[in-house]
Amino acid sequence: IKIQILWAESGGKSTEIIELVGSGAIELGATPASYYPSELPLNGVTTSLPMIFRDNAEAARVQDGLIADVPAMREEQKKNGVWSLYWNSLGPYRVLCKMPITALADLKGKRMRSYGAYVPHMWKALDAVGEVVLTNEVYESLDRGRLDCTYFSYQLIVDLKQYEVAKQLSTANFGALSTWPVWVNYDLWHKKWPESVKKLFTEVSAEAAARSVKAIAQAEEEALAFLQKNGVQVVEFKNQNELNARVPDMRAFWLEQMKARGLGAPAQQVFDYWVAKSPK
Repeated sequence: IKIQILWAESGGKSTEIIELVGSGAIELGATPASYYPSELPLNGVTTSLPMIFRDNAEAARVQDGLIADVPAMREEQKKNGVWSLYWNSLGPYRVLCKMPITALADLKGKRMRSYGAYVPHMWKALDAVGEVVLTNEVYESLDRGRLDCTYFSYQLIVDLKQYEVAKQLSTANFGALSTWPVWVNYDLWHKKWPESVKKLFTEVSAEAAARSVKAIAQAEEEALAFLQKNGVQVVEFKNQNELNARVPDMRAFWLEQMKARGLGAPAQQVFDYWVAKSPK
């Protein structure tokens, strides 16, 4: 099987991929479900909520279980004409700051990089100030003092070169995330492709998912070492338990939002499974 990859959104914008795959204009695509809050509110939840997963392995495990065991997740995919083959994940999000963040009190009043519908509520609960800044503007915002801290995984901090303008890296763990899956057209998968092709895709997807979990964990370790070699000081955060207790369960907050949208029953399926499968 030969696959032609259309790089750098040459086959469609990241916010168009679900429509393109679902309509059959392209057979496969990769884009986060969280880019489609109207079309995929259930599938996008694990890529959106902070302070839930301790590491990327846990994010991957729960995400795979939700897809396999919660009918509402697959029904939502079917409605959009897509089917997910496997999901990737990201390491825990941290804060890289202009000043040391060693305790919960240090977050008070700090201007933190924020985004989406849920991260602002986390910063508010921690008495910090969430500033919505586009990813490509974070570097300059740190450099010019609009932000006190950025908020990314170690690997993304390195990739975005933010260590050049901020040097204090807190060990506070704000949670890992699930991220983009590989999508296939629903009708192709269920009605047109022969079993031999589906078997091969299933096997390769399982291998890729397992490799991704290990690769992300290794990349996080390498990124941390790189940051330290480039003058970043790792600052021990002393109040992780207090931080965890201060931030409300974002899953419950999300569930209430889904109920307000008339999606209470399917969202409850997701919530109940997620809580049951989370470490105590």
